[in-house]
Amino acid sequence: ASFSVSILLTLQPFVEQSSPSSQSSLAKPFSILLKYTCILLYTLLSLLLGQQAKEDATQIFEQIYLPAIKAAQLKAQLDLDRKAAEEQLEKEKEEKEEDERMIQQNTHLWSNERRCWIEKDETYHSLLHPASSSSSSSPADEDIPLTIRWDSKKKQWERWSKNLKTRTKAMKQAEAAGETLPAFTKGAFVPVRAGEGWITSPKQPEVEKDQIAMSNIRFFVCLPTTVVVGTEEEEQHLDVVDVTDWASQTVLPTKAARELEAVDSGRELFSLDVSSLLLL
Repeated sequence: ASFSVSILLTLQPFVEQSSPSSQSSLAKPFSILLKYTCILLYTLLSLLLGQQAKEDATQIFEQIYLPAIKAAQLKAQLDLDRKAAEEQLEKEKEEKEEDERMIQQNTHLWSNERRCWIEKDETYHSLLHPASSSSSSSPADEDIPLTIRWDSKKKQWERWSKNLKTRTKAMKQAEAAGETLPAFTKGAFVPVRAGEGWITSPKQPEVEKDQIAMSNIRFFVCLPTTVVVGTEEEEQHLDVVDVTDWASQTVLPTKAARELEAVDSGRELFSLDVSSLLLL
């Protein structure tokens, strides 16, 4: 009887065990094959050796071997959980360090949709464009897009808001005389506030939406920046930042923005929290 019980006890651990989750994809098929082979042998031997041998083997297994097996399985699971927790903490630490580095560099914006940082396309600094002024009907600085300008008197950025239905007396007279209308007459430049985002077409500021080339459409946002004056004193200035790559993936596809007639419409397309540079 003891020999019969010993045979069944030898097979029982293989029958009861589950496949470890940490096994490689190559080892799992062999583990499953071994388990079902042992189950088949255990079932056949139980029938041959009798019900009493099976019950004795099961009782001994549950009293002596099973606690040790469960303890080993629990320890293995705890080790896996601890390793996963350590890897998660390390990942969170790396992400936090990257976030702090990106914020300090001030060259990227975070995309919730893509779950990554996306680099800004271009930045136009107010200190580098003192020549632009609201006293003229169009931007004076050739280094910046035509649809934005810096008002050095009011110390604010302005952006172009077109109105193709504009029909002034001077425009009617020019058209009657066959004269070409000057640029930036069908609309007006409006003030921009910090955090305000919009879409513009600098090369086609006064055309219908269907005539605007997709390659000419840009997403802009006005963001504050800290400038060190002298050795210690800091001043806050406003920049206009080209964020086309970021906005077209995070806010609205370029084609959709054109179809919605948002290009140089004067409307605010999106807003940024200027304290954290994250999308509201």
